[in-house]
Amino acid sequence: MRPKKADTTPYTEADGDYFQYSFMGNGIQLLGATGPEQGDIDIYIDGKYKQTVSTYSTIRLSGQQIYEITGLTNGVHTIKAVKASGEIMTVDQLVYSFAFETLTPSDTDDTSDPTPETPNPDDSSDRNPKESDSDNPSNTKDTDTTLSSETKTSTTVQKQNKTGNSPKTGDETSLLLLGLGCFISILAVFLISRKQIVKSK
Repeated sequence: MRPKKADTTPYTEADGDYFQYSFMGNGIQLLGATGPEQGDIDIYIDGKYKQTVSTYSTIRLSGQQIYEITGLTNGVHTIKAVKASGEIMTVDQLVYSFAFETLTPSDTDDTSDPTPETPNPDDSSDRNPKESDSDNPSNTKDTDTTLSSETKTSTTVQKQNKTGNSPKTGDETSLLLLGLGCFISILAVFLISRKQIVKSK
């Protein structure tokens, strides 16, 4: 194609001539002139025929949308326009688009502030015993109560140790009473005998 004589718009007069353009994106628009001298154009995308479009109109108009395609995969594509009929074929402009990926909330989870994990009060297997006692006042109270009970028990044992012997059984008491009775009997006999001896003198 070559610039038209009256302006700088590319044009061709021979059927079978074409223009071809590669672009990066997912869609493209072909803008050109329409008029009484215009004819049909065959459109190809990436080497595949798409459709035949007419650029004929009763009056001449420039900058008209001749063809548009969208929904292509993002990447490099090629558009080709082949003159099929009419006196001339012109091309004013090509406008191509590129699809930007939209981030979903799931894609941004890694950059968001992490939700603080709520500690499980029942799960204390991984906690340090020292930290558990200092962090939970109730644990300290329970420990103090246990220590107090142990202290009282120790005091009772010490008192029992100070009193000496452990509580005597019934048999031991009977033996002590029997022994004490014998001692008193012997002492009485001794005193009576001594008194008789004194009287005899």
